[in-house]
Amino acid sequence: MNGVYPAQLLYMAANTGEITKEVLEWLQGKITECFWDNPLLLQEAVKVWQCCGGQFESGVFLTRNQFDTSSLGLADPLCCGNLIVHMASSSIMNLKRIPCPPQAIVAVHNVETLIQKHASTVSFDKTSDAFLHAILRLRLDPHRLALCAKTEMPYEKISEQLTSDANEELGPIIDEPIANRVRRIKWADDAVDAELSMLAIHILVELLQIATPPVLVNSMMAFKHRDGCFAWCCLNDGEKELGFIRGDTFFLASGPRALANCLVTFLSFFCADDATFAACKDPSTAPDGLAKDLLLN
Repeated sequence: MNGVYPAQLLYMAANTGEITKEVLEWLQGKITECFWDNPLLLQEAVKVWQCCGGQFESGVFLTRNQFDTSSLGLADPLCCGNLIVHMASSSIMNLKRIPCPPQAIVAVHNVETLIQKHASTVSFDKTSDAFLHAILRLRLDPHRLALCAKTEMPYEKISEQLTSDANEELGPIIDEPIANRVRRIKWADDAVDAELSMLAIHILVELLQIATPPVLVNSMMAFKHRDGCFAWCCLNDGEKELGFIRGDTFFLASGPRALANCLVTFLSFFCADDATFAACKDPSTAPDGLAKDLLLN
């Protein structure tokens, strides 16, 4: 239920003049802290937030005109989605942004090698369709993504968004061989391709058998549980940012060999004591396993 009940929303809607700033902030937090089980109830919560005095100053995503237009059009779910993204934007923009610090070049090259060598045999037994879902969320308009239900796969929303045939648009994501896609990664670049990065992340997770980190996209970055998650954002004046969240900091993939350097930085923070990470740093002293075999053979 996300901690918000219909009776609470009914009370707030019937007593708009009595709703305090603290209660309104509580509702805003509940709207943005995770996906809801019931997207229709979520839309009602947005309407209650607005009629109880939800303010343009609550976020930094929409312009004043866009905010007012969306507030007047809440019968349209997409207008509700706009307000959700706006509400979430303050928490997202308040994250401190710093580039991932340079990592040992040997470890960076080893991660690149592991992903390339494992691409031809990876079966995604551990992460299943997680990388596909991440890519689809990247392609979703932020206001559509904000309306997704907790257990909803992104296929329906992306089909609604597309003006062309969905199979034509999405077929290559599913059908193109993984190894072909990995060959398109420009490892030396200081910029990253978001979709190819999603693939690389999940190949590495499969290989190292570490806990699967969620990928938060746009408004999802305001979720309550975001520490240790990879993230992609295009809400910052259209700038495309990819990295991971640790505490109140968004570590960005940038600089030389941006993607692999970001992955090694993530592993150093969240998997430093994991035996499988040892193969990335020095395969000759790492425990036996697939990662060690791929690097030494």
